[in-house]
Amino acid sequence: MTLTAGVARGAATATAEVEAKEDTHIGVVTLVLGHSTISSGGGVTTLVKKGSVVKPGDRIETSGGGHVHIRFVDDALVSVRPQSRLVVEEYQYNPAKVLDSQVRFKLETGVARAISGTAAESAKDRFRLNTPLVAIGVRGTDFVVSSQLEQTTAHVNQGAIVMAPLGAGCQANALGPCNTSAATFVSAQMGSVLAEYKDGVGQPELKPYFARSTYIAAAPDAADSRQSKVIGTPVKGDSVAAKQDSAVMQVTSVVSGELISAVVEGHPSPVVTPPAPAALAWGHWANPTGSADFSVPFRVAAQGREVTVGGSDYVLYRAPSDGGLTSIQPALGTVGFQLSQANALFRPWGGSNQEAAAGTGTLSINFATRQFQTQLELSHAVAGAHTLTGQGVVLPDGMFGGATATQKVIGAATFDGKNAGYMFEKSVESGVFNGITLWAR
Repeated sequence: MTLTAGVARGAATATAEVEAKEDTHIGVVTLVLGHSTISSGGGVTTLVKKGSVVKPGDRIETSGGGHVHIRFVDDALVSVRPQSRLVVEEYQYNPAKVLDSQVRFKLETGVARAISGTAAESAKDRFRLNTPLVAIGVRGTDFVVSSQLEQTTAHVNQGAIVMAPLGAGCQANALGPCNTSAATFVSAQMGSVLAEYKDGVGQPELKPYFARSTYIAAAPDAADSRQSKVIGTPVKGDSVAAKQDSAVMQVTSVVSGELISAVVEGHPSPVVTPPAPAALAWGHWANPTGSADFSVPFRVAAQGREVTVGGSDYVLYRAPSDGGLTSIQPALGTVGFQLSQANALFRPWGGSNQEAAAGTGTLSINFATRQFQTQLELSHAVAGAHTLTGQGVVLPDGMFGGATATQKVIGAATFDGKNAGYMFEKSVESGVFNGITLWAR
């Protein structure tokens, strides 16, 4: 074989490999509503049709009435809602090497719902959905993400996610959940909450949500049917297309349990008005640690109250204002609080939480300048005695927080300025103190 022939054959082989790679698709569009487009990594834009193939590097963009559903090769499902842009940055899946899967999406703007396929379920540390603000890793899940210019929210229908702000220790080109101090864990078992991150805020916060079923995309074809993965309530049909969408919305009030009077022989029994719930209550997701833990199950804490702040273990619920207030009046000025209850734990590096003690403390909130300061004495048999000293900003809705490299405080005050509560973390040489508090005037 001559040199010229060898070069020609090599060039032909390389060309064939490139063409084969470009022809390899990793998903198929199963539903299209309205006007939507797919732009390839090479800049070619085409209209989306049912049966359109999706390849790595493709950007799916929907119009105001557009809606696109995609089924990927590993049986993952993604729904791109109206006025949204989703980029399939990376999608590597081989049934013979499932643990080597790599999946990364970027939701540039709008709303998308993702239901994990084999790749994310088998290689959770190699799945990522980014927005311009945060990174989201999964724990085998079904979740909805909303990406806006200055905030990202996410609600989990099944499973769990980890949301963390992009930045130091959390790079957009990485895979899997970011394990930073600002990472927030959200599970479907937590109930009616969503994770919200606002640009410039230290970490995602947990907020209330409710789901509304007002939009049904379309009935799927018989060939595109699939048993829903939602445990306990199987739904036939495509989990994205046939199932009513669970649109995530924030609310500023909650509906209290109704009092139903029994009617006996045509006469209603007297209606007894229950006592007003405590202004603040800490709810826990799992069994609490420590004899001083005063939290209650989150479903109990949620009765008549709204979610304010929280983390992977606890969430602080607050009763709505009797006067309908949604912000705290600056005229309250500076308020000094006394410590009512505290539960402190200590977690040695690489260990689990152990019971610790919280002693005296102070909390001062200036509602006029929107600043707070606090001190709390902490002690543990091995770690010794330490002082948490925190300060930071107070938002108009009464939520407050502040963080340094070694400690973090995040909490909320009641709308009348009479009560407050915060959760804390403080790193010391041998581990981390953490816990919850309640304060009163």
